[in-house]
Order: sequence, then C-alpha cells, then structure tokens
Amino acid sequence: MASLMDKKVVKNDDKFIIGIVTAVLFLVWFFWPNANNVVRVGYWIKNIQYSISTAFKIGQMAEYQHHLENARYIAQMYPNRPKHAIYEMNKAIEKAPDYISEMEFSKLYVNRAILKLYYGDKKGAMSDYMLAKNLDMTNDFRLAALLTENRQYQLASEYCKDILNKNNDAFYGYACFANVYASVNRKDAAIKVYDMAIDKKPNNARAYVERANMKKSVNDIKGYEEDISTAKSLLPNINLEQSVVQEAISSKKELLASMII
Repeated sequence: MASLMDKKVVKNDDKFIIGIVTAVLFLVWFFWPNANNVVRVGYWIKNIQYSISTAFKIGQMAEYQHHLENARYIAQMYPNRPKHAIYEMNKAIEKAPDYISEMEFSKLYVNRAILKLYYGDKKGAMSDYMLAKNLDMTNDFRLAALLTENRQYQLASEYCKDILNKNNDAFYGYACFANVYASVNRKDAAIKVYDMAIDKKPNNARAYVERANMKKSVNDIKGYEEDISTAKSLLPNINLEQSVVQEAISSKKELLASMII
C-alpha cells in the first residue's frame, strides 16, 4: 500500500513540475514583445516536449542539442537581440558530452560563428571559425571574407585554396581570391579570376554580375553593361545589388538556414 502511495506522490510531483514549467514558458511566450508568433509557438512547444521527455525520461534529447535548437529559435524570434541566443549557444558548447566526436564538437563552434555573424559580431565569428576544424566550402568562404576584412590577406588566401582543393570548379573559391585581390587594390587581377570562373562555368549568372561590378569599379562601363546583360539573360531575376561576399556574411536568412542542427 505504501509503495502505491509513493508512486502516486511521484506521479503528482511530475505533473506539478510539468505544470509549472508549462506555465512559465507560456508567460514568457505571451509577454515577450515583438516576436514572430509562429516561431514563438514552435519554441514553446519544443520546450514543453523537452520538459516532458526529461521528466519521464522518454525519448530524451541530449541537453546540448536542446540548447542548440533554442539558440536558433530565439535568433528567429529576435534578430536584433543577441544576448539570449548567444547564451543558449554557449550552453550548448558547455553541455556538449565527452562522447561526441571532435567533428561534432567542431560544428558547435561553426554554429556559434554563424550566429555571431547573424548578429553582426564579425570578430567573434572569426574567432569561433578559427576554433572549428574541417569547415565546408561555405564557411571556408565566410572565414576568408572575414580575414580579408581584417587585412589578413595571406591567411585568407589559404582558405580560398582550401575551397578549390575541395572542388576546383567551386565559384566560391574564385570569388574568394577575387575578393582578396580587390581588397589589395588589384582589381585587374580580380577580373582575371572571374574570367577563369566564367571559363569553367559559362552559365553562372552570378559570376557575370560579380565581374560586371568589378569592371564598373575600374570605369569599364561597356564591359559592365555587357556582363549585366549576359547575367540577366541567364537569370532574369538575379539580385544585382548584393555581392556574393555580402550575401555570405550578411544575409540573415542564409546564415540562419545554414546552422547545423
């Protein structure tokens, strides 16, 4: 009889804990201003599910993954308020268990770098990228662009080489080198790099836009107009305003979508 009573008490305690957590999360959700309501509902549901699975130890998500998912949800809700999202990302790194692989742990630094870029902290992002290992081409390109902005041209070039070593046709590799050349006032060399990229892939509309803008910067207006015309014929709705570098390190939508969950 006593054991049955004990079970009831435990069950009631679990229900009480879940009720409290649910109420707190609802209040946070309800009173947190200026949030995307659809994302906010998803965040609320996810946290309730995590609380329930933790209380009953059923299908429990690893704690570091929980914090990682929370970081992305919070970033979606509050794209101009970094404090809470970065806190969750820090917790994800802190709570990462010993059993995960070095590669998996490295991804956490990549995610924090992406999140810092999302919030405009370029120096913080660069530091986190340097802690990560085996970056993919997109993040190689982002790190190279950040290093170039920081005038670390030689190191940036090494990451450009990494991209082309992974795929010698990769447009990011050519754009990476062109960005380094342009940053040291070698726009003639940058144009030649884009010539090579177009020779490799003559149907790449973005390459024509990048070369066009480079030609415009050296007052080759005719060359600019020809390249823009070619780009539009290949891809009529192409964005002519944002460069490939700006898109990689400044597009909030692209950055958040590239987080590795």
